[in-house]
Amino acid sequence: MSVLELLVALLLLAASGGLAFALYLSSRHMTEIDDASDRLLVIARENARMAKAARDVTRAVNTTTAAVDIGTNIVRASHQAIAAIPFGVLDSIAATRGTSRVVREIHDGTAAGVYRAISQVNKALGNAARNSVKPRPPRVESAVTPPLVEPQPQIALPNPVVEAEVVEPVDLVKPKPVDLVKPSKVVDAELVVDLVKPEAEQAGQGE
Repeated sequence: MSVLELLVALLLLAASGGLAFALYLSSRHMTEIDDASDRLLVIARENARMAKAARDVTRAVNTTTAAVDIGTNIVRASHQAIAAIPFGVLDSIAATRGTSRVVREIHDGTAAGVYRAISQVNKALGNAARNSVKPRPPRVESAVTPPLVEPQPQIALPNPVVEAEVVEPVDLVKPKPVDLVKPSKVVDAELVVDLVKPEAEQAGQGE
């Protein structure tokens, strides 16, 4: 076998190894993609189930709210019809007509306030129930940190009210005259002797 054939065989072997490794990586990636697809399908099914449950709850809430509104309106109409009978009888009597009108106005105002409150409470409960089943998007916090604001140095402003400094009076003391001591004319005798004695000794030695 020649050298050229050996080199070609080695190149083919290396290419085969590289191709096998590439096929292995591709197979691994396909497996990961299949697993991710399965997880996405499970998540999609769960989301669909939750959405259906939310729609069912919303439909039930709407039905309940409508039923309560209908029931409230029926009770209100029945109440007004029943209350109109005794008030009609009292209005037909001249002696009780004035009092009956006052009592009827009070009754109608009170009943209207009660039924209005029932309707508002029913609507509020329905809105709260519908909002509770609505999916909320996940809160995404910003990754950008706001810059820190450095505190500005505080400049001390001069106080406009300046207290006057109290200056104590200084006593100007005149300098006392200095007594100049005059040199004394009296010369100590011993000092004269000490000064003259060396001169006498020097003169004796010279002779």
